[in-house]
Amino acid sequence: MTTSLDIVTRALRRLNIIAPDESPEDSEAQSALDALNDMIGSWPAQGLQLQETDFPLDQRFNGALVAMLAIRIAEDYGKQAGPVLTRDARLGWSSLQAKYQPNHDVHFDHGATYTSGRGLFAWIIQIGPDFDLVQGDAPWR
Repeated sequence: MTTSLDIVTRALRRLNIIAPDESPEDSEAQSALDALNDMIGSWPAQGLQLQETDFPLDQRFNGALVAMLAIRIAEDYGKQAGPVLTRDARLGWSSLQAKYQPNHDVHFDHGATYTSGRGLFAWIIQIGPDFDLVQGDAPWR
């Protein structure tokens, strides 16, 4: 099982702050661990719905955590994230969103399912958990 220290160490290595055969100093590890905890703690405000039972995260998210943490701490060490690290962090965030961001119900207005426009049909969709014209939520009723 991957530990928080493993994630922190890999993030510091990705930024070339420590060499591949080195371990972080206690102060470096603690600073990066604080950043990791802050990062994960901010996820609910960004729409991710994680439960205590979701931790530790599945191993498939390790690379995402490493890249995202490296981006987060780069400025603290006077480093700039390169395009590959930035891509890895972006893809990692997308994979976390796909797993932990809730899907919203989609309801269709069956009374006005399409309108014509330039010979094509334009579908009218209203997204929202409490909106359903079939159940009588039409604004004109």
